[in-house]
Amino acid sequence: MRHSRWPDPDTSSLYRKVAPGKFGLMVTPGSFTKPAITFADTKANVRLIDGEEVVRLVLQHYEDLDSRYKGLIPLKRVYVPQAIEDDSGDA
Repeated sequence: MRHSRWPDPDTSSLYRKVAPGKFGLMVTPGSFTKPAITFADTKANVRLIDGEEVVRLVLQHYEDLDSRYKGLIPLKRVYVPQAIEDDSGDA
């Protein structure tokens, strides 16, 4: 039976291993359970990053990545034109 102070075994295990003044980071390609998120939200030194945030961070910082990592994740920027809507009322 889980102790009420440790509602998520993986996240609480990380928290217990983080030394004072240090930070713990847990990354998953999937998603975290609600208890894990709730637990981490109460800890200032634990951060969870799920798969969606990993993708967002890679896209946001891709241009700053070292070329060896860009080689592992070869992305190409593509521009797609968007139609301009005519608001003049002419049909």
